[in-house]
Amino acid sequence: MLALKDEPVRLLACDADPRAPGLHNVPPDQRFIVHPSDNPEFIGDLLALCVRCGVDVLVPTGERDFLPIACARDLFEQLGTRVLLAPASELQDRGKEQRLVAACKCEPGDASSLFRRMWGGMFGARS
Repeated sequence: MLALKDEPVRLLACDADPRAPGLHNVPPDQRFIVHPSDNPEFIGDLLALCVRCGVDVLVPTGERDFLPIACARDLFEQLGTRVLLAPASELQDRGKEQRLVAACKCEPGDASSLFRRMWGGMFGARS
């Protein structure tokens, strides 16, 4: 957000936590408190803000917010607000990948370690 401070755009910030650091990168009248993303009212909060403030582009930054917003992309687009986020199907796949990596206790991106843990016994490899 700071990189855009001198650009001709109006930045808004919202968070469920009124003490969130990102809120303080914009003037007080451009800060909004919303329900947490696991609350059924979260999307309604964002939709209302988009209408009230004429938001052109919604840029989610909290990973927990990605999937609920992506699933509601059509609602935002019907209001004229573009959502800068991967499609919901890709985010769901990413969640599965993260759970698999966590279950295997290996580092993300360490494909060889993951492969060995999952298939090593079949090919005589050791982890």
